Amino acid sequence: MSEISGLLGLFGSRYKEEFTEKLTNNGQAVNMYMSIVTNRNNVAHGKDCTATFSDVRDYYENGHLVLDYFRQVLFQRTG
Repeated sequence: MSEISGLLGLFGSRYKEEFTEKLTNNGQAVNMYMSIVTNRNNVAHGKDCTATFSDVRDYYENGHLVLDYFRQVLFQRTG
C-alpha cells in the first residue's frame, strides 16, 4: 500500500490522503489485495501457492477495490 499511496503522493499530498482515507474505511479490501500480492510473489520466487481457486476469486472480488480507489482518487482530482 505504501508504494501505491507514494505514487499518488507524487501528484500531491491530497491524493495520498484521500486514498489512505478510503483504505482505512475498507480493511478487508486491503487484506485481500495484499493476499494477491503475497501469492504472486511466492509463485514468482518458486514457492508453492497455497491459495485455492475459491480463495483467489475472493481475493479478486474484494481486493480490486484498492485499484478502484486508486483510479477514483486520481481521476476525481485530475479531470
